[in-house]
Amino acid sequence: MRNKLLAVAGTIAVSALLGHFYAKPLLAQVRAVLIQNEDEPARHVWTFNGYSAFENSYTVPAGQTLVIEEVGSLCGASVWSLAIDPLSSTNRGYFYFAAGNSLGALSQHTRIYVRAGQTFTISEFTDRGDLLSLHGYIINN
Repeated sequence: MRNKLLAVAGTIAVSALLGHFYAKPLLAQVRAVLIQNEDEPARHVWTFNGYSAFENSYTVPAGQTLVIEEVGSLCGASVWSLAIDPLSSTNRGYFYFAAGNSLGALSQHTRIYVRAGQTFTISEFTDRGDLLSLHGYIINN
């Protein structure tokens, strides 16, 4: 009986000793999993790829903000228009991107914020069959 009591006491002592050294790193890992960095751009990637024979719109969902950071295109003597709320009285702005007067590629870094509920419209002047690519991310408000 005494041997069993010593064995149980020894097991508890070793567990307490190991717990003292390993509990803090373990709790730190659990805490890191529970806390997330919601504003990190890589968490909510947003990409749009399209062909110019369109006028496309995207409305940002409630509680989120769309951030566009790059506009890319294979285009020829045409201009891309990116507009925020173009049909409302609260027109938030137009952004124009062009590759020049010849065939070429467009790659423009930018930072355009489109808030929750705003409509973002994409169109091309002189529809020439060009390709457009927008890259950015969505953050939660």
